[in-house]
Amino acid sequence: MDLTDCVDIEQRGRAGCITAKIGGTVLSFEWEFGAGPVVVIIYVPSPAQWYARPPWHNLDRSETLEALGREVCRLKCRGCEYRFDDNFLELHEHVNRV
Repeated sequence: MDLTDCVDIEQRGRAGCITAKIGGTVLSFEWEFGAGPVVVIIYVPSPAQWYARPPWHNLDRSETLEALGREVCRLKCRGCEYRFDDNFLELHEHVNRV
């Protein structure tokens, strides 16, 4: 899945809303700035919530969150890495390990 040019990021102070348009489906996520190595926290539905509600249930959660993470990094957090779990998609500073 490619979300290039399909994501809009709105900022209201230290938080905001991310809107992703996938075909005819519009998904909205709340976000806020993190602390330490966590640059941004994006709140996402748990797998059970995701697959229980339209229009989300028609989209593969992992594939969608991977694409969202890539696009948010490209737009606002170049050089960051992303990871997600049941409730969060987090963007982390890239740490070079020696």
